[in-house]
Amino acid sequence: MDIIKTFPDYSHYDIDLEAKTLNGYLKKSQLTVDPELFKNVEKGDIIELYSFPENVQLFSNTEFRRLCSYSNEQMNTIPFPKLFWRDDEVHLFLMKKASIVCDGENKICRWDFKSHELVEALHPKKRTFMMNLKWIAPCYREGSDKAVAFISTCQVEFIYELPE
Repeated sequence: MDIIKTFPDYSHYDIDLEAKTLNGYLKKSQLTVDPELFKNVEKGDIIELYSFPENVQLFSNTEFRRLCSYSNEQMNTIPFPKLFWRDDEVHLFLMKKASIVCDGENKICRWDFKSHELVEALHPKKRTFMMNLKWIAPCYREGSDKAVAFISTCQVEFIYELPE
């Protein structure tokens, strides 16, 4: 029996539009991020911006909203660890990496972590995804050298959701 692997359709993905939308949000919010980050964004990447250290989503691109079941209001008010479940070891590693990037390294870095499952914990369908984290960078309030957020890029593969 042949196994047929399907690949996501990213024909709708416009990297220039994603960058323009993010830059518009950053400007309106008086936030800055190293523009070199955009050299690492590829077709299909999810781009997210989270408050630091609260871990509440401030911004997400079109690709994130296409895959996620939560509303913008939920994402903008409930911390990520309450909305999504991932293995505790994975979560602790990622939060430590965010702290290192925002409090110490202050530069664009690879997440350097294996792919892992992520589950929508509060949603009844428990949508499940395979996460391939790519890049993380600190984000600053204009005129400040203290990171107030971090931006993250990743590729996500939808695995399944529970039936209604």
